Amino acid sequence: MHLASPWTPRLADTPGRPAERLAQALEEDIRSGRVPVGARLPAHRDLAYRLSIGLGSVTKAYQHLENLGLVTGEPGRGMFVRPSGNSLYPLIDLSLNIPPQMLSDRFLAASLGKLARRMDASAFGAYVPPAGRADHRAAMAAWLRAFGVPVEDHQVLLSQGAQQALALAVGLALTANRQILVEDITYPGILELTRGRGQPPRILTSDQEGVSLEAVERALGDLHQQGQRGAVYLMPTLHNPTTSILPLARREALIRLARRYDAWILEDDVYAPLTDATLPPLVALAPERVFYIGGLSKIVSPGLRIGWLVPPAPLVLAAETALSANSTSAAPLSGYLLMQWLEERAIESLRATLKEEACARRTLAETLFAGSLPDVRMGGFHLWLPRPLAEAERLVAAAEAQGLRLLPPRAVTAVDSRDETSDETGGDPIASGVRLCLGQPPRADLERALRLFKGLVLAKEARVGRRARVRAAVARAEH
Repeated sequence: MHLASPWTPRLADTPGRPAERLAQALEEDIRSGRVPVGARLPAHRDLAYRLSIGLGSVTKAYQHLENLGLVTGEPGRGMFVRPSGNSLYPLIDLSLNIPPQMLSDRFLAASLGKLARRMDASAFGAYVPPAGRADHRAAMAAWLRAFGVPVEDHQVLLSQGAQQALALAVGLALTANRQILVEDITYPGILELTRGRGQPPRILTSDQEGVSLEAVERALGDLHQQGQRGAVYLMPTLHNPTTSILPLARREALIRLARRYDAWILEDDVYAPLTDATLPPLVALAPERVFYIGGLSKIVSPGLRIGWLVPPAPLVLAAETALSANSTSAAPLSGYLLMQWLEERAIESLRATLKEEACARRTLAETLFAGSLPDVRMGGFHLWLPRPLAEAERLVAAAEAQGLRLLPPRAVTAVDSRDETSDETGGDPIASGVRLCLGQPPRADLERALRLFKGLVLAKEARVGRRARVRAAVARAEH
């Protein structure tokens, strides 16, 4: 018994012979992922009957697809969608922003050996304060001051990664009855936090340089008229996913708005140490209202689960109380390792090595995309291709069908497409895009993945161009 085909037969809505229109429709649906790898295509005679075309047209269309490497015939079984010559199997995952593994086994073993010699059982067996040991916090404060963060030792609250620090800051803002504001394209973690608490954020428009000042002023002004205050979440340096860096003039204007409307700012600076930017963090411009968030997982090693929250000085006690009530402290072993690596300057060495690797991987992408994808933006270990939401989703589906996993565009799109207009409903397209994370795979796999992605984008643009030319030709003929 043959398996039924999942494909709904159709002919492409373009001029041409039936065989050409059938081949084009199937090619579009295979490359977009609507017909998955391994799926059986309809039998020749059945397809000819259902589309009211000749059997020879089906044979020609299937032969064309075989020549492209998109399908393969199996005697006695039928025609099946196959991985094309450009497909990636096993699957390559570029969906997670994970830095490459730069720690060697030898270095890690030596570090742990030194750590064992400097620790004793009484220290290991003692409870650690919720915000971390005082000496660990002091060491982190000293490191942050080197990056221009004006912080006292007692202000640094250590956490199990930056996401926990962000959750703490969001919780403090909501407890203070503040409305969270986010950019229309933003880090997925903030959307998960706010929506998971039943407090969807207010959305701010943004551009290539970051958040729109007009949108911030309008939103904070509206809240002020309603007797409310806001808390603006931002990644001003190396934004995830758009890679934007907020210019100094816009940073200063943003601080003026925050002071005028008594707004808080939640500054997520987790990727800033991967850049050469010399711009001051927002916390340096307004320490009285900025909650400074960061972590070492992205800039040293994912295994070092140390994050931090630096709240404004008057709110340190409230933050410590919230941390004590709702979570455990940062892992003591990570804290001791942090101390050791800071003393040996190993953290600086690891960060510098990661920056070099990030630069090398971006250079690879720039070389491959040169002249063909001019609107790609790059920074740190990821790149961003801006596209309307519907188009971005089709690209991601097509990539998945070819063995390349990418983050779903809706994960970074703050606008709820169920409530807003989109290019599928005839309104303005929802701004979104496709993020590719460059850090996780070996370089050879990364190069193959980037070549595949480039081919998918260019093939899509070529099809759009052909359709536009056909529509233009039809319109001229009608006139």
